[in-house]
Amino acid sequence: GLGQLGKHGSLMNETLGSCFRMSYVLTDLPLVADEPVDIGVDLFCESCQLCTKHYPPNVIFPEKQLVRGEMKWFVDFDKCIPFFNDNDNDNDGCGICISTCPWARSGLAPSIVQKMLRKKARMLGAAQ
Repeated sequence: GLGQLGKHGSLMNETLGSCFRMSYVLTDLPLVADEPVDIGVDLFCESCQLCTKHYPPNVIFPEKQLVRGEMKWFVDFDKCIPFFNDNDNDNDGCGICISTCPWARSGLAPSIVQKMLRKKARMLGAAQ
């Protein structure tokens, strides 16, 4: 329930969008794993394509790829890293993929989630 993987390779959260970074906490507190929650990231990323268009060619794939037996969004970091090294003049990171993502705009993620879930519900209703 933390989020879904976006096309640009970052986790996208229903409240914070893609503008947060994961960390970890060690605990002996008993925790119960929950099920994945679909917040509409796949549906959104299939049609958006902004990160694919603004990043160097063939780094962010426009469709999901088979990765270790599972269909996932794929970023070819072997091509991303040299571009990053050549273009990081300010030493503050590249960030093209995140900065072009609408989910990264402050406060916008909750409305995108609601829009995508309504769209998915309409699609499922039309398919029945």
